[in-house]
This record gives sequence, C-alpha cells and structure tokens, in this order.
Amino acid sequence: MVLTIDAGLQEIAEDALSRAIESSGASGGDVLIVDPRTGDLLAVASRRHDGSLKVPAFTDPFEPGSTAKPFLLASLLSEGLVSLTDSIDVMHGVFKDGRRVIRDVHPYDKLTVAEVVRYSSNVGAALLSKRLSYDMQHKYLRDFGFGLPTGIDYPAESSGLLRRPDRWSGLSQASLAMGYEISVTSLQLVMAYAALANGGRLLRPRLLKEVRSHTGEVLERWDPQTIRRVIDERVASQITEVLTSVVEGGTGTRAAMTTLSVAAAPPLSRTVPQKTPVSSSSPSWRTRKAPFTAAPSPRRSVAVLSRRRSRRAASRSLEGRPYRPPSTSTGDSRSVRPFRRMSRVLSSLSRSPSHRIPFGSHPPTRRRTCPRTPRWIRRWTPFGSRRSRGARDGFRTFAA
Repeated sequence: MVLTIDAGLQEIAEDALSRAIESSGASGGDVLIVDPRTGDLLAVASRRHDGSLKVPAFTDPFEPGSTAKPFLLASLLSEGLVSLTDSIDVMHGVFKDGRRVIRDVHPYDKLTVAEVVRYSSNVGAALLSKRLSYDMQHKYLRDFGFGLPTGIDYPAESSGLLRRPDRWSGLSQASLAMGYEISVTSLQLVMAYAALANGGRLLRPRLLKEVRSHTGEVLERWDPQTIRRVIDERVASQITEVLTSVVEGGTGTRAAMTTLSVAAAPPLSRTVPQKTPVSSSSPSWRTRKAPFTAAPSPRRSVAVLSRRRSRRAASRSLEGRPYRPPSTSTGDSRSVRPFRRMSRVLSSLSRSPSHRIPFGSHPPTRRRTCPRTPRWIRRWTPFGSRRSRGARDGFRTFAA
C-alpha cells in the first residue's frame, strides 16, 4: 500500500506538535497538512492526554469558533447579499441579541464586511448572519462538509454536529456565524479551508493512493475525487484576499512568513469550559484553533489545533508566558498545610478505646477541672494546650 503521507512533512508536524503541547500546557492537539489541489493528506499528527491509539483528528469533534466566519462570508458573497466594501455599524463591540449580549474583544464603531473577518468581530458576524435565511445558512455549512463524514478510508470517523434549521432556536443563527452550536473535526475543517484555497471545490480526503503487488505492479489506484462545487472561483478569490489581510494586519499576524504568502483564518480564540473534566481536580478548556492556507497559488492547507488546556494554562498562553505546572514536591508549604489540618481533625477524634463517646452524642466541651471531673475529660483537650510530645509531629496521645 502506498500512502499519501510525506515522511518529511510528517516529522515536522510531529515535532511541532510536541513542542507546542509542552510549551502551552495543552493535553493534546492536531496538525494536519493537505494538498488542496488533490485532497491528499501529507501529514497527520494527532495526540491526546489519554494516549489512545485512534486518530482524534478524525474522531473527536469540537466547536470551531472564529474559524467559521469565512464560511459565513462565502455564503453572503455567493448570494450577492453583501460586498467586501459595505460598512456595518458594530455598535462599539456590544450587541444585544434577544436575551444574550454579544461582545467583541476589540470594540469598533464601524467595520467593512472584509474587516469583520479581518478583526474577528463577533458583533459583525451576528449582524451579517441576519441577512441569510435559516435554510440558506444551513445549506452552505452543509455544502462545505460540516455535519457529514468526509469519506476518508478510516473506521469510526465522526461526522460532527450540524442541526437541521427546524431545530434551531432564536439564537442559533448568530451562534453558528461565530462558530458555536456546531461541532467539526480537524479533518472536516482543513478540507473546508482547502475548498476555499482551490477555487471552491470540496474534495474527498485521500490517505491511500494505490496498492501494489510484491513485484511493484499497481493493483488498484484511487484518483482525486471532487465531491461538489460549493462556491465559484471569483468568491473563493475574494475570500483568499480577506484571509491574506488577516495575516498582514489583522488578528493573525503571528502566522506570517517571510518566504511564503499566507492566508489565515482569524486565530482569536475564546476559552470555553466543558462539562466533562479532564481530571477530577481541573476543568477542561478548549483554546487556539487556527487553520490556514498558503496564497495566492495554494499548495498546502494546514490545520493546527490545541485542545483541552486548563484555565491557568490558557490564560498564561494568551498572555505569552509559558505554562508551568504547580510544584508537587513535599517541601512545598502548600502541600504540607492540608496535612496539618487533617492531623488536627484526627487528633480531636483520637481517644482511649475504653472511653469512647457513643455515636451521635456531642463530645464534651472544654471546662474547668474539678475533683469530680473524670480524668479522661480533663486530658481530652482538642484545641487546648495540654498536648503530649507527639503533638510536635501533628498527632496527640491521650491516656486514661
């Protein structure tokens, strides 16, 4: 079997993913590299904290967030509802949509349609989505491959989640424009961006190129397959120009390269807590989802995803500081303090077996000693100063 994987690119993707996970404190991530002209997967690096043998990039969906805004722009331009130079009042970054308030990280008064994507304006995306009908917005998202399996030759591929319009709420249209109420896999996302890069054709991802015999004879070959045309080349070219401006002066300047022209999705991310924690001590968080394609003659489409970071790791990464897990050494005072509190509780409960208080009765309070007071009560001082030598180690001893 001959795969489409490029050994050199695969090594680069694996190394980049390992360094990103270590520096950001993430518990996993994905790096996918695709040829947008043929749909060939050139590199697939995917890792999770549990060390599972599956490929999470094909099976684990997530909410794409701001990376879904270019698909909203594609649907608006295809239907002729807007032009890139149209101006929109974004209300200084605050928009009340029903009972929900939508805010921008960087508030603006007015933006053009192109600048809504360039600066990743949530308010602008929510306002633009109102120009589409429910069925039209759902149609374009479905045509880009969301909510459907990609058709890759891999078992248990997830199709993500895209609900039918009759199951939407009054807030769903704006949520979908911002990349919420929808879940996609990394493979679906990179193939959708490959469609923007190759002129609007959604391709079937290809992992297996051909099968040869032991003599080298080709027994079976799989050619590139186009699933459908989503948008025309004119609209795809316009969106490529907008995504190029994201790198040149928008929210994706860190993706710029000196030797290549890069078109990137808005990398601005918002941490979203999940209901299922990664561990019992810290909730899970999703951050930093940014696929991008090379322009103006796209040769590679890349998806980079860092998943399920703790809240502390996410905040440190957004501030530009490396994440370091807290110290767990026994010399740390924070780890000793709970032990001292627990020893105090245990010492208050430790007593001679022959003088146990019945279950449910209130223990005797500290009182002045007198000749008639039993000796075991005089010695039982849970928070007093009459302690034995064992109290130095965090425990008390009591004698009748």
